[in-house]
Amino acid sequence: MKPYVGWWDRLFGKRVHIQITRSDGSPALVEVTRAWLDKAVSEGAMSPEPDSAAHAAAQSQPRDGPASGAAIEDLCKSIGRVLEVDRALIRRGVGTQSQRPLEFWLCIAPQVLFHDMLVNQEAATFPVPLLQQMSTADAEKCASVTQAYCALLLHRMLTNSVQFREQMGIAPDQIEELFATTLRGDASDEFRRYLALSSVPHGMPDAVDPRDWPLKWFWDIADILIPDEDAQVEALGEWNDNIIARLDFVSREMRLVGPLREHAVTYVRTGTVGSADS
Repeated sequence: MKPYVGWWDRLFGKRVHIQITRSDGSPALVEVTRAWLDKAVSEGAMSPEPDSAAHAAAQSQPRDGPASGAAIEDLCKSIGRVLEVDRALIRRGVGTQSQRPLEFWLCIAPQVLFHDMLVNQEAATFPVPLLQQMSTADAEKCASVTQAYCALLLHRMLTNSVQFREQMGIAPDQIEELFATTLRGDASDEFRRYLALSSVPHGMPDAVDPRDWPLKWFWDIADILIPDEDAQVEALGEWNDNIIARLDFVSREMRLVGPLREHAVTYVRTGTVGSADS
Protein backbone atom coordinates (compact mmCIF):
# COMPACT_ATOMS: atom_id res chain seq x y z
CA MET A 1 0.00 0.00 0.00
CA LYS A 2 2.91 2.39 0.68
CA PRO A 3 5.19 2.49 -2.39
CA TYR A 4 7.40 5.34 -1.19
CA VAL A 5 10.48 3.14 -0.77
CA GLY A 6 12.27 2.72 -4.08
CA TRP A 7 9.42 3.42 -6.49
CA TRP A 8 11.65 5.84 -8.43
CA ASP A 9 14.18 3.05 -8.92
CA ARG A 10 11.51 0.77 -10.32
CA LEU A 11 10.78 3.21 -13.12
CA PHE A 12 12.98 1.71 -15.84
CA GLY A 13 14.06 3.49 -19.00
CA LYS A 14 15.77 6.69 -20.06
CA ARG A 15 15.25 9.53 -17.60
CA VAL A 16 13.59 12.69 -18.83
CA HIS A 17 12.40 15.89 -17.17
CA ILE A 18 8.97 17.47 -16.85
CA GLN A 19 8.95 21.23 -16.44
CA ILE A 20 6.75 22.59 -13.68
CA THR A 21 6.18 26.16 -12.54
CA ARG A 22 6.92 27.14 -8.97
CA SER A 23 4.59 29.43 -7.03
CA ASP A 24 6.92 32.37 -7.72
CA GLY A 25 6.60 31.81 -11.47
CA SER A 26 10.08 30.37 -12.00
CA PRO A 27 10.54 27.07 -13.88
CA ALA A 28 11.73 23.83 -12.31
CA LEU A 29 12.48 20.39 -13.72
CA VAL A 30 11.15 17.14 -12.25
CA GLU A 31 13.05 14.01 -13.28
CA VAL A 32 11.02 10.98 -14.43
CA THR A 33 11.69 8.15 -16.89
CA ARG A 34 10.73 7.97 -20.54
CA ALA A 35 9.06 4.57 -20.07
CA TRP A 36 7.03 5.86 -17.13
CA LEU A 37 6.00 9.00 -19.00
CA ASP A 38 4.99 7.07 -22.13
CA LYS A 39 2.96 4.65 -20.05
CA ALA A 40 1.23 7.48 -18.20
CA VAL A 41 0.29 9.28 -21.40
CA SER A 42 -0.89 6.10 -23.14
CA GLU A 43 -3.15 5.25 -20.21
CA GLY A 44 -4.64 8.72 -20.23
CA ALA A 45 -3.33 9.58 -16.79
CA MET A 46 -1.41 12.57 -18.11
CA SER A 47 -1.63 14.89 -21.08
CA PRO A 48 0.96 17.46 -22.17
CA GLU A 49 -1.26 20.23 -20.77
CA PRO A 50 -3.82 19.50 -18.04
CA ASP A 51 -7.45 20.07 -18.96
CA SER A 52 -8.06 23.14 -16.81
CA ALA A 53 -11.85 22.91 -17.15
CA ALA A 54 -11.85 19.27 -16.08
CA HIS A 55 -9.51 20.08 -13.22
CA ALA A 56 -11.75 22.90 -12.00
CA ALA A 57 -14.80 20.63 -12.20
CA ALA A 58 -13.03 17.92 -10.22
CA GLN A 59 -12.04 20.42 -7.55
CA SER A 60 -15.63 21.58 -7.16
CA GLN A 61 -17.08 18.09 -6.64
CA PRO A 62 -18.33 17.42 -3.10
CA ARG A 63 -16.36 14.79 -1.20
CA ASP A 64 -18.02 11.96 0.62
CA GLY A 65 -16.55 10.75 3.87
CA PRO A 66 -16.91 10.74 7.62
CA ALA A 67 -15.03 14.01 8.17
CA SER A 68 -16.85 17.32 7.78
CA GLY A 69 -15.22 20.61 6.99
CA ALA A 70 -15.66 21.58 10.63
CA ALA A 71 -13.85 18.42 11.77
CA ILE A 72 -10.93 19.15 9.45
CA GLU A 73 -10.79 22.74 10.70
CA ASP A 74 -10.83 21.53 14.30
CA LEU A 75 -7.94 19.16 13.56
CA CYS A 76 -5.87 21.98 12.06
CA LYS A 77 -6.60 24.27 15.01
CA SER A 78 -5.63 21.53 17.45
CA ILE A 79 -2.37 20.93 15.58
CA GLY A 80 -1.71 24.66 15.82
CA ARG A 81 -2.27 24.62 19.59
CA VAL A 82 0.15 21.72 20.03
CA LEU A 83 2.82 23.53 18.06
CA GLU A 84 2.25 26.78 19.94
CA VAL A 85 3.08 24.93 23.17
CA ASP A 86 6.34 23.79 21.58
CA ARG A 87 7.01 27.32 20.43
CA ALA A 88 6.81 28.50 24.03
CA LEU A 89 9.18 25.71 25.08
CA ILE A 90 11.68 26.80 22.43
CA ARG A 91 11.52 30.40 23.62
CA ARG A 92 12.16 29.35 27.20
CA GLY A 93 14.78 26.70 26.54
CA VAL A 94 16.83 27.98 23.60
CA GLY A 95 19.23 30.90 23.32
CA THR A 96 17.96 34.04 21.63
CA GLN A 97 20.11 33.62 18.50
CA SER A 98 18.69 30.16 17.77
CA GLN A 99 15.05 30.84 18.64
CA ARG A 100 13.72 32.23 15.38
CA PRO A 101 15.00 29.56 12.95
CA LEU A 102 13.85 26.79 15.28
CA GLU A 103 10.47 28.45 15.87
CA PHE A 104 9.94 28.82 12.16
CA TRP A 105 10.90 25.32 11.05
CA LEU A 106 9.48 23.40 14.00
CA CYS A 107 6.34 25.40 14.79
CA ILE A 108 5.34 27.55 11.79
CA ALA A 109 6.47 25.39 8.85
CA PRO A 110 4.64 22.24 10.09
CA GLN A 111 1.33 24.11 10.12
CA VAL A 112 1.96 25.47 6.62
CA LEU A 113 3.02 22.07 5.31
CA PHE A 114 0.02 20.22 6.75
CA HIS A 115 -2.45 22.85 5.54
CA ASP A 116 -1.04 23.39 2.05
CA MET A 117 -0.43 19.71 1.30
CA LEU A 118 -3.57 18.17 2.80
CA VAL A 119 -6.20 20.88 3.36
CA ASN A 120 -5.87 23.62 0.74
CA GLN A 121 -5.26 21.56 -2.40
CA GLU A 122 -6.22 24.13 -5.02
CA ALA A 123 -2.80 23.68 -6.65
CA ALA A 124 -3.18 19.89 -6.83
CA THR A 125 -3.94 18.23 -10.14
CA PHE A 126 -4.87 15.10 -8.18
CA PRO A 127 -6.04 16.12 -4.66
CA VAL A 128 -5.54 13.44 -2.03
CA PRO A 129 -8.72 12.64 -0.06
CA LEU A 130 -7.00 11.80 3.22
CA LEU A 131 -8.63 14.30 5.57
CA GLN A 132 -12.08 13.84 4.05
CA GLN A 133 -11.82 10.10 4.79
CA MET A 134 -10.09 10.23 8.19
CA SER A 135 -11.58 8.06 10.90
CA THR A 136 -9.58 9.54 13.79
CA ALA A 137 -8.27 13.04 14.47
CA ASP A 138 -5.17 12.69 16.62
CA ALA A 139 -3.77 16.22 16.43
CA GLU A 140 -0.85 15.57 18.77
CA LYS A 141 0.49 12.70 16.66
CA CYS A 142 -0.06 14.62 13.41
CA ALA A 143 1.79 17.59 14.89
CA SER A 144 4.65 15.39 16.12
CA VAL A 145 5.15 13.61 12.80
CA THR A 146 4.91 16.80 10.75
CA GLN A 147 7.23 18.65 13.11
CA ALA A 148 9.75 15.82 12.91
CA TYR A 149 9.56 15.86 9.11
CA CYS A 150 10.13 19.62 8.96
CA ALA A 151 13.03 19.19 11.38
CA LEU A 152 14.51 16.62 9.00
CA LEU A 153 14.09 19.02 6.07
CA LEU A 154 15.89 21.71 8.06
CA HIS A 155 18.62 19.27 9.13
CA ARG A 156 19.25 18.27 5.50
CA MET A 157 19.26 21.86 4.23
CA LEU A 158 21.68 22.95 6.94
CA THR A 159 23.90 19.95 6.19
CA ASN A 160 23.93 20.57 2.45
CA SER A 161 24.30 24.37 2.32
CA VAL A 162 26.87 26.52 4.06
CA GLN A 163 25.02 29.61 2.88
CA PHE A 164 21.75 28.42 4.43
CA ARG A 165 23.52 27.62 7.71
CA GLU A 166 24.81 31.19 7.76
CA GLN A 167 21.35 32.55 6.98
CA MET A 168 19.74 30.51 9.75
CA GLY A 169 22.57 30.97 12.25
CA ILE A 170 22.29 27.39 13.52
CA ALA A 171 23.96 24.03 12.84
CA PRO A 172 22.37 20.59 12.32
CA ASP A 173 23.48 19.31 15.72
CA GLN A 174 21.45 22.05 17.42
CA ILE A 175 18.27 20.43 16.10
CA GLU A 176 19.34 17.10 17.57
CA GLU A 177 20.14 18.80 20.87
CA LEU A 178 16.76 20.52 20.92
CA PHE A 179 14.89 17.22 20.62
CA ALA A 180 17.13 15.66 23.26
CA THR A 181 16.66 18.41 25.83
CA THR A 182 13.58 20.55 25.14
CA LEU A 183 11.12 18.91 22.74
CA ARG A 184 10.88 15.40 24.08
CA GLY A 185 8.20 12.77 23.61
CA ASP A 186 6.65 11.68 20.30
CA ALA A 187 8.21 14.43 18.18
CA SER A 188 11.66 13.57 19.47
CA ASP A 189 11.12 9.87 18.77
CA GLU A 190 9.82 10.60 15.26
CA PHE A 191 12.72 12.92 14.47
CA ARG A 192 15.27 10.31 15.56
CA ARG A 193 13.45 7.71 13.44
CA TYR A 194 13.46 9.98 10.40
CA LEU A 195 17.10 10.91 10.93
CA ALA A 196 18.07 7.24 11.17
CA LEU A 197 16.12 6.40 8.01
CA SER A 198 17.76 9.26 6.13
CA SER A 199 21.15 7.75 6.95
CA VAL A 200 20.36 4.30 5.49
CA PRO A 201 22.53 3.87 2.35
CA HIS A 202 20.70 3.84 -0.97
CA GLY A 203 19.81 0.32 -2.07
CA MET A 204 19.68 -1.07 1.46
CA PRO A 205 16.45 -2.32 3.04
CA ASP A 206 14.36 0.55 4.48
CA ALA A 207 16.32 3.15 2.51
CA VAL A 208 14.17 6.12 1.44
CA ASP A 209 15.00 7.84 -1.82
CA PRO A 210 15.31 11.59 -1.10
CA ARG A 211 12.54 12.22 -3.65
CA ASP A 212 10.22 9.90 -1.74
CA TRP A 213 10.29 11.71 1.61
CA PRO A 214 7.08 13.68 0.98
CA LEU A 215 5.30 10.37 0.44
CA LYS A 216 6.93 8.85 3.53
CA TRP A 217 5.55 11.72 5.61
CA PHE A 218 2.16 11.42 3.90
CA TRP A 219 1.78 7.71 4.69
CA ASP A 220 2.85 8.27 8.29
CA ILE A 221 0.03 10.82 8.60
CA ALA A 222 -2.34 8.42 6.84
CA ASP A 223 -1.51 5.71 9.38
CA ILE A 224 -2.53 8.13 12.14
CA LEU A 225 -5.77 9.37 10.59
CA ILE A 226 -6.90 6.08 9.01
CA PRO A 227 -5.29 3.40 11.20
CA ASP A 228 -7.32 0.52 9.77
CA GLU A 229 -5.44 -0.86 6.77
CA ASP A 230 -8.55 -2.00 4.89
CA ALA A 231 -10.19 1.39 5.38
CA GLN A 232 -6.98 3.06 4.24
CA VAL A 233 -6.94 1.01 1.03
CA GLU A 234 -10.58 1.86 0.37
CA ALA A 235 -10.05 5.57 1.02
CA LEU A 236 -6.70 6.08 -0.71
CA GLY A 237 -6.23 3.10 -3.03
CA GLU A 238 -7.40 4.80 -6.21
CA TRP A 239 -5.22 7.86 -5.55
CA ASN A 240 -2.27 5.69 -4.62
CA ASP A 241 -2.56 3.57 -7.77
CA ASN A 242 -2.11 6.67 -9.93
CA ILE A 243 1.64 7.26 -10.24
CA ILE A 244 0.96 10.71 -11.68
CA ALA A 245 -0.94 11.60 -8.52
CA ARG A 246 2.05 10.61 -6.42
CA LEU A 247 4.38 12.67 -8.60
CA ASP A 248 1.94 15.58 -8.31
CA PHE A 249 2.13 15.32 -4.51
CA VAL A 250 5.93 15.28 -4.53
CA SER A 251 6.17 18.20 -6.93
CA ARG A 252 3.71 20.25 -4.85
CA GLU A 253 5.95 19.82 -1.83
CA MET A 254 8.94 20.92 -3.92
CA ARG A 255 7.07 24.09 -4.87
CA LEU A 256 6.22 24.71 -1.22
CA VAL A 257 9.66 24.23 0.33
CA GLY A 258 11.31 26.93 -1.81
CA PRO A 259 9.05 29.74 -0.53
CA LEU A 260 9.32 28.34 2.99
CA ARG A 261 13.09 28.78 2.82
CA GLU A 262 12.66 32.36 1.71
CA HIS A 263 10.17 33.09 4.49
CA ALA A 264 12.48 31.45 7.01
CA VAL A 265 15.25 33.87 6.07
CA THR A 266 12.83 36.78 6.49
CA TYR A 267 11.59 35.46 9.82
CA VAL A 268 15.10 35.02 11.18
CA ARG A 269 15.95 38.58 10.14
CA THR A 270 12.71 40.39 11.11
CA GLY A 271 10.55 38.09 13.22
CA THR A 272 7.69 38.36 10.73
CA VAL A 273 6.56 36.09 7.92
CA GLY A 274 3.90 36.00 5.22
CA SER A 275 2.09 33.03 3.69
CA ALA A 276 4.19 30.36 1.99
CA ASP A 277 2.74 31.14 -1.41
CA SER A 278 2.93 34.92 -1.27
